[in-house]
Amino acid sequence: MLSGRVADADDVARPTRVRGGLLALYDFTSANKKMVADRSGVGQPLALRVTDPAVARQTPTGLEIRGRTMVASEQPALKITRAIQRTGALTVEAWLHP
Repeated sequence: MLSGRVADADDVARPTRVRGGLLALYDFTSANKKMVADRSGVGQPLALRVTDPAVARQTPTGLEIRGRTMVASEQPALKITRAIQRTGALTVEAWLHP
């Protein structure tokens, strides 16, 4: 006889975040409606700015965008650009809820 239960989302093991080789790290759960800090600890921090904070809303799980806006760095992303030019590669890790 088999017994058990159906696994739900809380049962799924969540992979750990990549730490090696980071150039920028944005944790949108600690963002505010205007800025998202670069938490990588690598080189010059590259914060992101929300161009229209009126359409952004902080939630317990991240930053919710509910209209047209941009989330972009105010300065050139030189540490990222230089690494791509040097290696010819870029890896992006994103956790999204559509």
